[in-house]
Amino acid sequence: MTGSVELWLAIPLGIKLGLTPWETALASAMGAIVGVLVICLVGAAGRAVLVNRIFGHREAVMQSRSARLFHAYGAPGLGMIGILLVGAPLSGALGLVMGAQVDRIIKWLLLGILFWSAVAFSIAQFGFGTPPHG
Repeated sequence: MTGSVELWLAIPLGIKLGLTPWETALASAMGAIVGVLVICLVGAAGRAVLVNRIFGHREAVMQSRSARLFHAYGAPGLGMIGILLVGAPLSGALGLVMGAQVDRIIKWLLLGILFWSAVAFSIAQFGFGTPPHG
């Protein structure tokens, strides 16, 4: 649930607090990017600890919906769809657990974050009828 809330709630909430759509989209994207980089770069060194601490048992992870997504679509699927299912940082951790290359995980998660931030920005800017901020 947190995955779908991260970007989709952050942008409208930021606008409601008086920030421009650009500011909120940038802030939410940067927050997700920092989370992914920390998880992927720190987590790569401690993959086994990461598995036990975040997910519990590796067998449980391998049977999760996100794991099925990863096995079906690889890093691109995890980066574009996993963000909506479990959030960007947890998708990065899941990619590490699945044994994907760190650079591929980071690349696809960053693309997914930018894509979904742009979608959320567009909905906030044009879908709610907010006037353009100048």
